[in-house]
Amino acid sequence: MADLKHPFAPLPYLLRHDAPMPVVAMEFSGIPAPIPGLVDSGSRFTIAGAQVAEFLGLDPNDGSPETIASGGVTRHGTIHRVDLRVGEESYEAAVLFVDPWPHDDVVLGIEGFFRHFDVHIDANGQYIDITPHCGDNHS
Repeated sequence: MADLKHPFAPLPYLLRHDAPMPVVAMEFSGIPAPIPGLVDSGSRFTIAGAQVAEFLGLDPNDGSPETIASGGVTRHGTIHRVDLRVGEESYEAAVLFVDPWPHDDVVLGIEGFFRHFDVHIDANGQYIDITPHCGDNHS
């Protein structure tokens, strides 16, 4: 189990700002979807757009319904269990798919990301260091 060190990357919707954004690969029924992931310790969920669920072959209207507030907007979605991979670490996690979702990235929140990794963000050094938990099977 190696540490994963990622440099900050530009946020497409926030000009002149870089953020911790490792690439996360979602997979359902063998269909991979590598997407930039924005690390957000203030988000309870790992969140992606409903279009990602559709690409993976999931019905975004099925699953457990959930409502969140994001950017001052109430958003509705459903939770599905999918396989995620960050670096070489693969695990099953709950992901909230919302519609509409105005971003091309995935928000990596407490459920689905932080429960699986120890995360160190070095804002001055402009990198994020991610260390997988051993034998972790949480959501």
